[in-house]
Amino acid sequence: MFILGLEPTLNKLWIPNTQGIDRYLKNYPQLFKLRDELKPIYLDKKSFLDYLTAAVTVASIGG
Repeated sequence: MFILGLEPTLNKLWIPNTQGIDRYLKNYPQLFKLRDELKPIYLDKKSFLDYLTAAVTVASIGG
């Protein structure tokens, strides 16, 4: 969930003007709050499974 802008290896899959966390989802402003809440959770994750568990919890609460 919203990791494309945070992983350099995945950024390479997108054209330059859509790379990066600030550009990802730029056409979906209703998701900006959720993206911003998930960013620190992803950056501080101990494992991807820990991130997914926390992300699902945050998303299910309403972001």
